[in-house]
Amino acid sequence: MATVHLEEMGTERPPIDMDFPWFGVPVKVAPTAGNPLLLARFAERAAAVDALDDVNSMLIIMDFLKGLIDESDWDVFMDTAAKHNQQVTDLMEVAKRLVVAVARFPIGPPSDSSNGRPSTNPRSRDGYYSAVATAMAASKGRPDIKMIIWQAHQARTAHQAAAG
Repeated sequence: MATVHLEEMGTERPPIDMDFPWFGVPVKVAPTAGNPLLLARFAERAAAVDALDDVNSMLIIMDFLKGLIDESDWDVFMDTAAKHNQQVTDLMEVAKRLVVAVARFPIGPPSDSSNGRPSTNPRSRDGYYSAVATAMAASKGRPDIKMIIWQAHQARTAHQAAAG
């Protein structure tokens, strides 16, 4: 039986170019931090962990945060967190603020020079809303995770309304 090769799939997305001060130390945001699949994966993994399982909950939170911080700055970020006695709840707040900031990050100007309002590809919107719905469903029983997802969604919606 012959193998069938399909055409190239996927949509190239521009990397995130952000940083933030962390106790006076500049920390770069991961270039893929804007990918809603990171949030969906986090929610899926968190939903599978018992809320009383502190060790696995911390590991999931740290893994999610590691996806938001540029790998070249991860050790500096964690060393600075330890130096300033940061707790897991403090790091969760950093993750939440990064998700909100990235959700507000504009995708960029339209590729054409038309004067009209740019149209949004319905598949990209469906993909975004599908990722949000999947993340919300996967976080069943975890109101803390649902709150992060909801806040990021609200920030994105507000940004789109202001831009439109």
